[in-house]
Amino acid sequence: MQRVTQTEWADLKRLFRLWSQQYCKEKSYWRIEGRPVFSILNLTDFAAHYGLTTFAMILLYARKVVFHTIGVNPFFIGVFSEANQRNVYIANRLPIDAATGYALLPDWRGPHIQRYERLIEKRVSEWTKVQTYLTVPFFPVVSAGWDASMRGENLDDLRDSPGFPWTPIVTGVTPELFGTFLDSAVDFNASNHPAHNIIFVHAWNEWSEGAVIEPSDRYGISLLEEIRKRAELSSQGPNADAPSASGAPRFIAYLYPGWHRSVYRPELDEWGTLDNFKPYFSQHMAPPRPLPVPYDDSRPITAARQIKLARDFGLSGFTYFLYYAPDGFVLEAPIRAAFERTENQHDFHISMTWCFRLPHITLPIPLSSIPKRAGIRRAAMAHGLHPQHTSQHPITVEKLQQLCGQDVVDELLLRNLMRMDSVAKPESV
Repeated sequence: MQRVTQTEWADLKRLFRLWSQQYCKEKSYWRIEGRPVFSILNLTDFAAHYGLTTFAMILLYARKVVFHTIGVNPFFIGVFSEANQRNVYIANRLPIDAATGYALLPDWRGPHIQRYERLIEKRVSEWTKVQTYLTVPFFPVVSAGWDASMRGENLDDLRDSPGFPWTPIVTGVTPELFGTFLDSAVDFNASNHPAHNIIFVHAWNEWSEGAVIEPSDRYGISLLEEIRKRAELSSQGPNADAPSASGAPRFIAYLYPGWHRSVYRPELDEWGTLDNFKPYFSQHMAPPRPLPVPYDDSRPITAARQIKLARDFGLSGFTYFLYYAPDGFVLEAPIRAAFERTENQHDFHISMTWCFRLPHITLPIPLSSIPKRAGIRRAAMAHGLHPQHTSQHPITVEKLQQLCGQDVVDELLLRNLMRMDSVAKPESV
């Protein structure tokens, strides 16, 4: 199965109906101002694949499907992995309600080895720049690290790295620096949108990306302790729904639901990826491993343990990665288990982050799978979105009216959207 599928309108309708019917009606589903939260990861890839016009229409169509199904307008959060002008441009031309980041830590085209302390300074300075030009709130994201090198086939020399997943590698992560990162996020929200003091955390359990706050053999519970210190700013405790007069930060952690065998990829045990680690330099530390042992996240007992732990340390909720294939959701068992365990809880919430790519079927990633011209292609993408889909299937105002209604069309920046179609370039670069 390909990791990227060309989703048709009927598939989209089914996707958002399933999400609305299966999850949005759960009492513990995360809502902002009464609206179910749905994050989209990431805006750049979706827009590049479908075209900015078509992607905007997909989100408008999704709103219509959700409202028709449950009678509530969803709260869309756009997610990107780089806080730059191009992603701000994309976000401002999409019908989203807020924006945030994922893996918003490394300089993706920077040195192979990067220091955590220096990256914190750069990312925090970017938040303000992004918010200045965004037309919606930007919720800061605090990352606990980055090292996905074990997800790729071992290299002879790190200098031969073609990029992700081998590099970049972030070093120098400490609980104290993580706490400083959290403080910067709290201060940013206080200055920009104090009524929604929402902070995303990357991540609860991205073990094969070196970004984990779950108890580990490297950090123990020290990263969680840093979160608890900030959550205790409120005497009322964490609450992820209504705006908070107390100003208490609400920490929402990304959670990857792939730590079990499934029919989607029956041969893959992703825990084995950690055994593929190879130190590429003297200070290159082995990835953190879970305490006490690796687990099966499809089991309800695992969901119960994770949720209790997160609540005890001041987190307000998890946002689970949601993967949709033509025949339905994949890696869904941990999500269902989480809702079962939060059915009668009112202080911990669950939401979804819809991912552009399906999970890998085999790991580690072979070096031969990386396109030789990937760097050239990425550079070209930075100067304009040029998917073949949009140029071959132009979107008309009549089609927008048919799918979304005249009231939605009137709110669109049609001139900008149609301009994106007119400058669409061929796919080959």
